[in-house]
Amino acid sequence: MSYLKPSFHREPEMDQQSIACPANMLTVYPLRT
Repeated sequence: MSYLKPSFHREPEMDQQSIACPANMLTVYPLRT
């Protein structure tokens, strides 16, 4: 649920998850299609 948090209130650990989640989805989307 870290991605639901505001962008201006990001934490080091949350930042990694926030980037990893969308990054994985964006990378898997084109590969799955």
